[in-house]
Amino acid sequence: MDPSTPPPASPGRASAAAPAPPAGGGGRGAPVVTLTRRLTFAAAHALANPALPPAASAALYGRCSALHGHNYTLWVSVRGPIDPVSGMVVGAAALKAAMAAAVADLDHADLGNIPDLGGVSTVERVAVLLWGRLAGGELGGVLDQVELAETENIRAVYRGEVQDPRCGHGLGSEHFGRGRGVFAADPRRWDASAVRVV
Repeated sequence: MDPSTPPPASPGRASAAAPAPPAGGGGRGAPVVTLTRRLTFAAAHALANPALPPAASAALYGRCSALHGHNYTLWVSVRGPIDPVSGMVVGAAALKAAMAAAVADLDHADLGNIPDLGGVSTVERVAVLLWGRLAGGELGGVLDQVELAETENIRAVYRGEVQDPRCGHGLGSEHFGRGRGVFAADPRRWDASAVRVV
């Protein structure tokens, strides 16, 4: 055996001299990767719907209708091919900056005062709002998912889907499509007669 030749690798272990696999997937195209970053912020809100009478709104949201706060955790996922030059789906600094800009007016604020939420500041609507802010910027082409945890027990996940209005209240995946932009449902469209006050 030539002394300049490394010994064969043990079964189940790669040789230290083995080259790394090509970043481009070995001629099959660039690997597609999902990258997720976390950010935390604090905000207060009192759940209410301005289109409902105060008693109906209080009955709908229960104890959450009183002003209270949360330490939110936001995860933003981007998905795309690995860039052959940078080795990244998107620059980590760009992702961090986009997320910070998206929550800038929400951090340490009363969400009831955020006009884009239309007075209804549920975790679902905040997640959709954040998607719209992120999709409208540099991340628009690679944004895959926004996940927002309000507490350790409840979180909303949004992937840009919108219900086809022709399908009524169906919840099957065939009733949804990928959308872009801020959720702009008018809280005045709520059917106040469907809310029972007890």
